[in-house]
Amino acid sequence: MFFAGTVKTMLPKVPSTSGKMDIIRPLAYVREKDIINFMKHNEIQAMSCGCPIEAGKVDSKRKEIKILLQELETKNPNIKQSIFNAMKNINLDYVLGYTSGNKSKG
Repeated sequence: MFFAGTVKTMLPKVPSTSGKMDIIRPLAYVREKDIINFMKHNEIQAMSCGCPIEAGKVDSKRKEIKILLQELETKNPNIKQSIFNAMKNINLDYVLGYTSGNKSKG
């Protein structure tokens, strides 16, 4: 939304770009902090990340948004849940335009 000018979500199950298999995100609805707390409670060590962006070695837009959300949480502790709920509660009668498959409005 902020950088690409589009609104999309990461669905828990999507077909791969080749269409030969599905990508399944089994922890899609689990908050990152809950995963971290579970790992600490159960003394589970995270593997080192091979991706320089995820490892925080390179600045990224994802990291910028994460920091922005942390700042917004100081004013509204429920901001992440509100954004998540908004993505499930879109009233198409009140958007400037949308695309769904081959159908477009606006």
